[in-house]
Amino acid sequence: MSITGNFHSGEDVLAFSNSSALTYGNIAASYNAGTGVLTLTSSGGTATLAQWQAALRAVTYTDSAITPNTTTRTVSFSVSDGSKDSATVTRTVTVTATDQTPIATTTGSAGAYVVGGGATAVDSGLTVSDLDSATLASATVAITGNFHSGEDVLAFSNTSAITYGNIAASYNAGAGVLTLTSSGGTATLAQWQAALRAVTYNDTAGTPSTVTRTVSFSISDGSKSSAVMSRSIEMQLPVPSITGLTVGSDTGSSTSDGITSNLLPTVTGTAVANSTVSIYVDNVLIDTTTADGSGAWSYSLVSSLSSGAHSITALTTIGGVSSAQSMSYSIMVDSSAPAAPAGLALSTATDSGSSSSDGITSQTTPTVTGTAEADSTVEVYVDGVPVGSVTTDGSGAWSYTLGSALSSGSHSLRAISTDAAGNSSSQSTTYSITVDSSAPTVLAMSLLDDSPTSNSVRYLVSFSEDVEGVDSADFSLSGSARGSIGGVQQLNARTYIVLVNNVAGSGALQLNLAAGSVGDAAGNTLAATYNGASYNVIPLAVVVAEPAPEAVVSTPADADVMPVTPNIVLAVTGLGGALAPIDTLLPSAPLTEAIQPLLGTSGMPISAVMVNAMQVLAIEVRLPLLIQPLPVGESFSFSLPPGTFSLKHGDGVVMVARQANGQPLPSWMRFDPASGRFSGLMPAGNRQPVEVVVMVRDSQGNQAATRLRLEAARAALEQATAEAPDQGPVAGDGQSAALQDGQTILPGKLALAEQLARQSNKHFGSAVNALLGAADKVVTRG
Repeated sequence: MSITGNFHSGEDVLAFSNSSALTYGNIAASYNAGTGVLTLTSSGGTATLAQWQAALRAVTYTDSAITPNTTTRTVSFSVSDGSKDSATVTRTVTVTATDQTPIATTTGSAGAYVVGGGATAVDSGLTVSDLDSATLASATVAITGNFHSGEDVLAFSNTSAITYGNIAASYNAGAGVLTLTSSGGTATLAQWQAALRAVTYNDTAGTPSTVTRTVSFSISDGSKSSAVMSRSIEMQLPVPSITGLTVGSDTGSSTSDGITSNLLPTVTGTAVANSTVSIYVDNVLIDTTTADGSGAWSYSLVSSLSSGAHSITALTTIGGVSSAQSMSYSIMVDSSAPAAPAGLALSTATDSGSSSSDGITSQTTPTVTGTAEADSTVEVYVDGVPVGSVTTDGSGAWSYTLGSALSSGSHSLRAISTDAAGNSSSQSTTYSITVDSSAPTVLAMSLLDDSPTSNSVRYLVSFSEDVEGVDSADFSLSGSARGSIGGVQQLNARTYIVLVNNVAGSGALQLNLAAGSVGDAAGNTLAATYNGASYNVIPLAVVVAEPAPEAVVSTPADADVMPVTPNIVLAVTGLGGALAPIDTLLPSAPLTEAIQPLLGTSGMPISAVMVNAMQVLAIEVRLPLLIQPLPVGESFSFSLPPGTFSLKHGDGVVMVARQANGQPLPSWMRFDPASGRFSGLMPAGNRQPVEVVVMVRDSQGNQAATRLRLEAARAALEQATAEAPDQGPVAGDGQSAALQDGQTILPGKLALAEQLARQSNKHFGSAVNALLGAADKVVTRG
């Protein structure tokens, strides 16, 4: 077959399709679009005449042009049996031009509208075509199924002339019909397709109907309209949200972390207004609630949750239409109180002093450390008052630096732990600390020996508070004399004896304590170097004998010192240690400071007299306080008589007892410095007397000493009677210093007055009289 008359290549088409082997046998066709020839063949020539006749009758002609050529086509037929061909027969085909109908095609599947989600495109996949027109004039979009007037809205907005041409839209809210038009029908097929895809649907009701809507589309090229095509819009509810637990039921430091000690917490969220909200706990439906007009909802659990983690979800339902389940909200229920904080201490950096773990510190704002439940809040208490809080780390460790300075003294530290769910522990064990920010000071560094008569001397050093780490390296010596630090002996935490060996040379030998060398338990150290008293290795002395009236006799420095009365040495030196006559040291001006008493009124050496605020006279008197008989071979116990020492400064007093030769007390004798009591047992056969010196020092550095002579009972009495001299009366006091039978030598002022009287210096005597008081006048002779 072939088009032999008015063939139009690319437009005319002949075709055959073998749709049935029974009808058409094995006949197949091949068309040459360039020549307009359709060739049909039967492989093996097996097709019957009937089958060939049916096949030739099924050949079709089609003009594929949108605007076809309307000339009449001539189609010729010829058949062959394989050896001979038939004569050619023809048939004419008349071609008539027709107007093509535009076509609108919608997406096959249903669309979805989420209630409350805003306007949604009805069909973003719609297509438009028209075989004989490149433009369209109008289109109609209508809700043709389950329209709800006053609720359903169709809309189109021309936001781009390029995209949408001149297409405009108007909506009939009562009928649910949206009409789109192109003035002059100039909008192209592409612009119409874009416009129809941009048509949206929205439900404006607060509680919308959830039935499925049907939306229909129809287009027109101005002369013919397309078939109506529809798409369904299924109503879907939005997924509800869970915002968390209410503030009242989300316990602990955070009200939004979902960690609570409440076993029946209240859950809150949002959903479609007036919808039914189903609550699921751990994927199990437990109950429902209703959202209010704004869409807010809350639900309080009625069955207690177990301790541990739980997930909460929800879905919304309106009129049989339900949303998908919400995202899960995780909560943690914890109703158990944490353990009390433990291990309270000061940080190593702020626990100052020799120990970094004793709680004694010089820091007034130390850092407190400890352990508690991980991620819990620890509140710190000082002396029962909360001062601040801190959060533990993942391992439970915490530290808190005090914000306000602590006063000096003892303080108690405690802590309470509160976990993330708001459960609080009991109080921790109290940790006591001591704050000491005051540096120790040296109260006194005084001489412990009479004079450096041997190659060693001792110093007594007392501090304002307990100190530690005192050793030989802390001290140094200065002066023209020399020596070496032999050691340090601790009497108590505040009092030490420093031994100096190898004393040699001449002049002053001073003990010094370096700044920063000695500290207390809190780590405070001496702020400044302290320079103590000095020994005069070659003492310069003046012995006052019985001179002519108003005369002063000086003895060279190397002369023997001979006391005028038993155990009295009177030494006078000027400033800087130079010798000076007594008269030159006592001008007519009155003495400016009274004698500071160190012993009782019955025996009181004068420690210092100030003349015009300068120390120019030192009088040291050491008299036997008593001769104490001791039973041989028996226990003894006696105390220093009351009033032996009368102290102006009663704090920081140190009392030491030793033998007069500087040796410790005999092993059979004990002395209690706190009570002033001697005790022990004198060995049988012991007849040697023991000379004991008792020395006292106060916090101001004033010192005094007295002596005891301890002998076997009978020997002591005989010797006391034999050695007591008749000193005669002392003018002015009405008493006698003579030793009566059974009495001891009278100490103190009587003997001193006698010696002063022998100096025959009226000016000196009158000055001392004024200091000693009216009841104890010293009368000078001559």
